[in-house]
Amino acid sequence: MYRLEWVTVKELESVYTVSATAGKHIQIENRSTFGLSFCKSGKITYTHGGKKFVSAPDRAVILPMGATYTLYNNLGGEFPLLNFTCMEPLTEEFIVIPLSQTEEYFSDYEKIRRLATMHGSRLKMMSLFYSVLERLFEESQNRNVSLRRATQYVVDHLDDTALSNSKIAAEAGVCESYLRRMFRENYKTTPKQYVIEARIQKAGQALRENRGSVTEISYQCGFSSVYHFCRAFKQYSGLTPSEYRNRYGLEGI
Repeated sequence: MYRLEWVTVKELESVYTVSATAGKHIQIENRSTFGLSFCKSGKITYTHGGKKFVSAPDRAVILPMGATYTLYNNLGGEFPLLNFTCMEPLTEEFIVIPLSQTEEYFSDYEKIRRLATMHGSRLKMMSLFYSVLERLFEESQNRNVSLRRATQYVVDHLDDTALSNSKIAAEAGVCESYLRRMFRENYKTTPKQYVIEARIQKAGQALRENRGSVTEISYQCGFSSVYHFCRAFKQYSGLTPSEYRNRYGLEGI
């Protein structure tokens, strides 16, 4: 699943440029973080789950946490890499995002890399990283206007317990069957599941920030009952809402 628009970065673990040598095969076991890889020069082919994903100068690649995969250095080059962790799952698959412009990404990467070596610079570093993620999300969404309209409508109406495929499809200007196809092709899920996960993401943020009781949060996020909310939240996160708040809630708010 691919949820770049909802990502909450827990920590930017490392920032460095990989210098690749042509013709080299590498096996990666159980990747410990998510990764965002750019390509200044060269070419790498990743193989994961029987599929191939290419890193080249005109695209960015998101590497999934926990993945086991192989990579082959087709052409030697330099690959800026940012390793990070998230509060919620981001993706279980490799994601390739075509880039319309690359220089701004490389410039921000160099700024982040320098900030990573400076004491007291975490806020600036994280702000820049979120800016990079926002641009990547916009680039991925600009490829499909109808999908962008659909996802924005979902975000704006998460508290609507009657939110349905028909309402989302009407806003996006497509039929329901095409709506399901768009979500399947772009997110590997259904519109209904996308809505549930968006509500869980919103609820997780509210729980971390201690904004209301579990009951209040469940209705604010569009769940028809506390029972359905608690069941969906535990299924998604592995924790009940109360357990999640106790573990990740901010003190004194």
